Amino acid sequence: MLPSFNSIILMKYGMTRTAARCRAATVAAFKRNIQTAAGTSKGTYQYESGDVKLGGEIQGKPDNMQLWAMESSLLLKLHQEHCRGVELKDPEGIMLSRRTGDAYVDDKDTLASAPETNTIQEGVENMQHHAQFWAILITL
Repeated sequence: MLPSFNSIILMKYGMTRTAARCRAATVAAFKRNIQTAAGTSKGTYQYESGDVKLGGEIQGKPDNMQLWAMESSLLLKLHQEHCRGVELKDPEGIMLSRRTGDAYVDDKDTLASAPETNTIQEGVENMQHHAQFWAILITL
């Protein structure tokens, strides 16, 4: 989760630009402790002017779960719109499930089929496309 990308997602879901900028500035100015099994440091660190910004949100922030739900929902929707996936029918043919993958938290298994030619080559090409598209989405 990239803070700058999260600001865009938050604004898409209705947060004002001013509030999104305020949130981003607050996160950028956080002072952090180092916490290990040996304990928590007394000193802190923070970004200084000119530092390379690392990706990711700060663990333990109360809005991370909501941000991840909003962000991952959008990524999964985009993946479904651009990848064919598979159609799974129950044995009686009554129920149908169209899926491009199964996802949980930050893990995703991609599903692909070969509906046009039913060949291994088509299946492999579709799987490569699905995996590459997902890789692009999660590195935005």
